[in-house]
Amino acid sequence: MKVELMPSKGITIDDTIIKLGDNIQNIKLNEESGHYGHDYYFCDSCLHLATDKKGKIKEITCFCGLNDCLEVYLKQYNLSKLEVEDAVKVINTILEEEVVLTENNSSYDWEKSRVYAWQEVTKEAAEELLKESIQEGVYENMKEDIERDIERSKYFSVITIR
Repeated sequence: MKVELMPSKGITIDDTIIKLGDNIQNIKLNEESGHYGHDYYFCDSCLHLATDKKGKIKEITCFCGLNDCLEVYLKQYNLSKLEVEDAVKVINTILEEEVVLTENNSSYDWEKSRVYAWQEVTKEAAEELLKESIQEGVYENMKEDIERDIERSKYFSVITIR
């Protein structure tokens, strides 16, 4: 399912515009996966809308990693399919803003545009797991998980507007 980011504002999904500050009761998507307190989930739980006490949307999170159902676009670029380094360059250029990284390099924040991205597994963590499993002689037992982590480390897992 295609999601178009509107930095600082919201998203478009299935011809539905969802903006920060909208009332959650006015959101009409094909399916709601469930809601818990102030958190609402749609699209097989790949779209998360967090609300304040008044029901106003304060954060929109798109799960777009491997095996997730959303593809997140900014302009014509599918951020779900671009490797992190390329996605960061594209976002920096389009938003005309430099990213701020966390200490562990897994979180990316474009503060002015209110866009945030996260990697479930960083390239460094995947490489470390590979190295350790070989040194400890358990690579063959962990091969499937390691290969999955290496693939996941290439892409964003989550992209949020807040």
